[in-house]
Amino acid sequence: MWFLQPGITIEDVLIRILAVLAIIFVVLPFHEYLQAFVAYKLGDSTAKSLGLMTINPIEHFSPFGAVWIMLFDFGWAKPVPINPLNFKSPRKGMALVGIAGLVSYIFAAIIGAFSANLLLLLGLNYDIMRMVNSFSAHFVSINVGLAVVNLIPLAPFDGNKILGGFIPERFVSKYYQYQRIIAIVLFFMLLFGFFDIPLEFLRVVITGSIFKITSLPFLFIR
Repeated sequence: MWFLQPGITIEDVLIRILAVLAIIFVVLPFHEYLQAFVAYKLGDSTAKSLGLMTINPIEHFSPFGAVWIMLFDFGWAKPVPINPLNFKSPRKGMALVGIAGLVSYIFAAIIGAFSANLLLLLGLNYDIMRMVNSFSAHFVSINVGLAVVNLIPLAPFDGNKILGGFIPERFVSKYYQYQRIIAIVLFFMLLFGFFDIPLEFLRVVITGSIFKITSLPFLFIR
């Protein structure tokens, strides 16, 4: 729990809460919308017919998922319904839907980092810029964390959809035959921290790369 870390101030807590609220009410709805949109383009209109191909946060809000992301930096929205049987290739279709979910988080992180650099050009005072940088750091880091955790090939993470789409055809039957056992093994590996080091490494590397790349256009302006 991030708020139990030493040295956390009230200002840190408030800024982080604002960043999380932005993710809950903007990024997570965009995540669900993008997956519904990709599914629609691939032939499945289930979410669209139910009025769920929208960025309206009310339609996607999950109270339990919101609490989790507030406390643990990982959460979720109410998933949009997708019927892979409507795709020409169900496995590849679901893989593309999963990739769209990951892209939504990385895109949001890039926008957050770019916006912070853009605000630097306004010449705001030190205290305001310190808060902007803090908000951006939390916003980008949490979004990247959501993308990285969703790489785990375990339902309901997007990684499970992606893995199912890229397994060689000759292994598909075996994969689905032992999917429940694989899911149990992966769950306990996740529970006991086997993924902690690689996931944290990816989060740090990707977060740092996003900040570096988004700052490049501004190097010759300041």
